[in-house]
Amino acid sequence: MTCSSRSASSISSRVALNAATRSVGSFWMNPTVSVRSTLSPDGSLAFGNAGPPGSNGANLASLPVSALYKLSNGQALPVQGLTELVTQAATPVFSADSKQLAFNLYAGLGTPSIKADGTSLVVVDFASTGPDSYALQNPRAVFTASGDDRPAWPFFSPDGKGLVFELQKEPGAGNERFVTRKGARGELWWTD
Repeated sequence: MTCSSRSASSISSRVALNAATRSVGSFWMNPTVSVRSTLSPDGSLAFGNAGPPGSNGANLASLPVSALYKLSNGQALPVQGLTELVTQAATPVFSADSKQLAFNLYAGLGTPSIKADGTSLVVVDFASTGPDSYALQNPRAVFTASGDDRPAWPFFSPDGKGLVFELQKEPGAGNERFVTRKGARGELWWTD
């Protein structure tokens, strides 16, 4: 995959969708949490660092670990390979066919070639391994930032072969194209 950058005059519709989507069925996502959650295209699963209502007395919206939830009942589902790779997956998104998951590898073990420090945009294969059990396989960094830059808000192309994402730039870098809602500077990038 190669990466490209172009100027953009507005934040992608994916960012606006995430900020506007505060509840889906019984699964609540806090729009102020920077690591967010995502829904599978069929709406049956949610993945991220937010828990369903009633997870605890505080109704956690920013859990210390990422998890996969069944939306119909809020049950956390087993995911083979998840804890071996990532504890916090920031701004995750499913591909249209639900066979891939992309996220910023914010925290976790990573791999020998992928650091879990928030600089890598990672794509993994996502597969069902049985009723209500899944696996993450074949992690690959499709982009690695340098310095204080952070890739975020990925969105798969319809064919699942490419990603569009925001690269949050260190403030004052001078080559920013738009400003995010938290004041970070950013550029719109894509892989193919």
